[in-house]
Amino acid sequence: MKKLGLLAAAASLIWLTIHPAIPAGAASKTTFEPASGGYTLTVPPGSEEIYHTTTGIRFKVGQDFLVSADLYSLPSFISVPMKQYSAEQKKELDKFLAKIQDDQDGSISQDTPGKASGQPRTEGRRTGENAGAPAASGRQRPIQGDTYQFRAVPKEPARTNRPFILGRAYQPQKNSLLVITVRTTDQNADAAHQAIQAMTSDLKLSKVRYTDVNLLTVPKERYHIEIPSGWRVYTVRADNVLFARSLSSVHTDNMMIREISDDSFRNLGSADASNLAQAENEFIEKITQYTPNVTILRHEPVTVGDLRGSLSESTDNEDLKKAFIFNAYLLNPAGKGYMIHFQTDDTINYDLKLKAFKQSVESFTLTRDIENKDLKTVSSRTVRQKRPAGNSRYDG
Repeated sequence: MKKLGLLAAAASLIWLTIHPAIPAGAASKTTFEPASGGYTLTVPPGSEEIYHTTTGIRFKVGQDFLVSADLYSLPSFISVPMKQYSAEQKKELDKFLAKIQDDQDGSISQDTPGKASGQPRTEGRRTGENAGAPAASGRQRPIQGDTYQFRAVPKEPARTNRPFILGRAYQPQKNSLLVITVRTTDQNADAAHQAIQAMTSDLKLSKVRYTDVNLLTVPKERYHIEIPSGWRVYTVRADNVLFARSLSSVHTDNMMIREISDDSFRNLGSADASNLAQAENEFIEKITQYTPNVTILRHEPVTVGDLRGSLSESTDNEDLKKAFIFNAYLLNPAGKGYMIHFQTDDTINYDLKLKAFKQSVESFTLTRDIENKDLKTVSSRTVRQKRPAGNSRYDG
């Protein structure tokens, strides 16, 4: 009991910094607005950003709290205001929310005490000329959209670092959904409710301006990379290993990015034009020496910025017709660098997706000027062409 009390106290101290009633002299709050627009979110002082994209952000507060916010394009069947949902549409919304969670095999339930099960909660954002208006009947009026608060329950909570998942879904537009989640331990459930309330107390919704470029920026690992449009980024047990996936219901497309370090990789990382091909051949032999289930179809040396590396296509011998794997290793002269892994089961559009994967690797850029300090106000504005999210030819 004493341990639980300490955890609760620690959680309260962490989230006190983002309570709307911040005392004078306290650290000022920062905000995040994605390049796509759609919302402006308050971020607690002292947060550690894991990554942000052109539509969302993920950060930690302490070690126990993981917060994420992201925009999604809703399927046409539920692209209407939530307050108009039928019982069937409510079920489809829950299915959609389950699909976009880190653990897709989990379940979704409502988290609004006193409300009838299955009815979305509506809660407006009062801003601008309506900010000082009293709420009708003691409740806020739905000025900028509907709100649905939910619980996401992982299939295997015992194997999940932060199994208590509380979320809120908003509609900046009828065909767009903003999902904000707080993930923490079961002991911090009450603090999670306070946290999501504090962070969304001054949430501002706005018009969504989807971009053709889906830029993933990772401050701590100091890189950014373009990933296929419409893909979702997430983490699992390790916050420094990033995953991404297509939200296609037809094909399974996945991505993983992680840092690597091996003294034996120095030869490739320090190679120049005269010996890069030989160093890459030796590298491929080394990494496939103990993987008899993998067949390398083709490979080639690559230079991306100041990094040297290898691109390889392979298949899994146990599933030749379903799994196509594309690996990129990008290394510096010390043998440190990054592994970028793509996988798809799409045999029809394989060449098209392979091209997209290669373009993604080629876009990889080290951002040495990003400081690993408190999260700063970020707002990426790199836009090539405006188009609806989920409408990319690489979505699958």
